[in-house]
Amino acid sequence: MKMRAQPGLYPRSADALMAGAGALRIALQPIVSADDGRVMGHEALLRGHALLGFDTPLELLDQAAALHCLPALEAQLHVRALEAFADIAPPSATLFLNLDGRSVAMAGLGVLAPALEAAKRLGIGYGRICIELGETHRGLLAPDTAGLLRAMGLRVALDDLGSGFSEIRSLAGGAIDVVKLDRVLVFESGRDPRRQDFLAGLVRFAHGLGAQVVAEGVETAADCAACRAAGVDLLQGWFIARPEEDHPSLARHYPQVAPRPAAFARH
Repeated sequence: MKMRAQPGLYPRSADALMAGAGALRIALQPIVSADDGRVMGHEALLRGHALLGFDTPLELLDQAAALHCLPALEAQLHVRALEAFADIAPPSATLFLNLDGRSVAMAGLGVLAPALEAAKRLGIGYGRICIELGETHRGLLAPDTAGLLRAMGLRVALDDLGSGFSEIRSLAGGAIDVVKLDRVLVFESGRDPRRQDFLAGLVRFAHGLGAQVVAEGVETAADCAACRAAGVDLLQGWFIARPEEDHPSLARHYPQVAPRPAAFARH
């Protein structure tokens, strides 16, 4: 039975919020190759927010930011995500971790220190960790943030490309390894030639700058086909698999993404 949040009952102090953070959970959603459905990574997603009185994960993060404990909360969640990932991921897979720009503004990139320590303990190379910089608070980041993350040995993803266009400057800076296309670009792209052309143009632009492209929000077979036709490298969405808290149940291959001819496969 799904639990609903009770508005007004969320923690009103940093101590109370951090004390309740043990109830939060990590779901992992597979990210697969557009060539053949092999799992190439997982995105860590927050669950259990309703237990603390929040309707959405974003409301929880907003409250943590208001209480100035967002860096501590994100650091704790990153470690849990790495522990879950270490148990189930293929040896070459990448873990995508979201990093809120407000955490970096408050604590600098030291907010990632617990995650890096956990990665060493778990035997996960830094090159298998991709830090997702979301669109909402990306403006708080210093211009050299992506470069600094890469200097630490981490990969960097620009999330939500297509939800706004201020991110183009960040992408053109050349310090981005992965671009994640917003679901609005994927939705019904297979039914609209103009959407399809625009999607393909963005993919070519990202590839020209040396970035891999992930299509988010792939929910139907038509979405999948359109993304593959546009040259997308990786697929994420309910057509592949929903986020899963039962991590061992996640597969390493999703056959609904049929192998495409080698002549059309991207490497």
